Amino acid sequence: MQTDFYVDEWRVGQAMAGLDEGTAVYLAPTQQELATFLFALGGRRHELRNLNLHESLVPLGWAGQPIAYFLRADDAAGLAHLQQVWGDAAEISTTLRGFTQLTIASAPATPPPLAHFGAEIALVEVQTAAHDNQLQVTLTWQATAVPTADYTAFIHLLDEQGEIVAQLDRPPAGYPTADWRPNERIRDTFTLPLISYTTLRTGFYHPHTLQPLGVYEE
Repeated sequence: MQTDFYVDEWRVGQAMAGLDEGTAVYLAPTQQELATFLFALGGRRHELRNLNLHESLVPLGWAGQPIAYFLRADDAAGLAHLQQVWGDAAEISTTLRGFTQLTIASAPATPPPLAHFGAEIALVEVQTAAHDNQLQVTLTWQATAVPTADYTAFIHLLDEQGEIVAQLDRPPAGYPTADWRPNERIRDTFTLPLISYTTLRTGFYHPHTLQPLGVYEE
């Protein structure tokens, strides 16, 4: 039986296997063939998270632990996104052929939760910024357990009468909630029209039943 073997992927898998215990390991984009990476990782294969690094989302690993992102060498947009998020904290290596490795020595501490959405997800930070007639709402979540579904996140902007004047409902971009692990943090930015509002409401709901997990308002 002939087995395909990818040398570059094997070397990346070996580099992953050599990382310190507790390192959050992210591989982007989603790979059609993961067998070589997983074989090289051996007993640590469960630590690898494979995702599409969307321009709005970045996983932030675990507080106080290192993070290693592995991207295809031609993924300039993904690398630029990570550099924008981490700034000077990011160390970049291009020694792995075909891939770029970006490492964070220690992820920052997690702020106290602002809200809990069921027993599975906590909201730990909300940031808003206005750019070019758009409102960017950046949410940071922390999984408090393994989410049992691929939930949809929502942001609603309400006026003084409590009526919705703008909204955006979508799953976290490129990294479904069912793939999150306990205490892992994820940051995602939602872009809405810049419009006068009084209250920002956010939360999650089940995509099939529409049952909400919980709601936070500010």
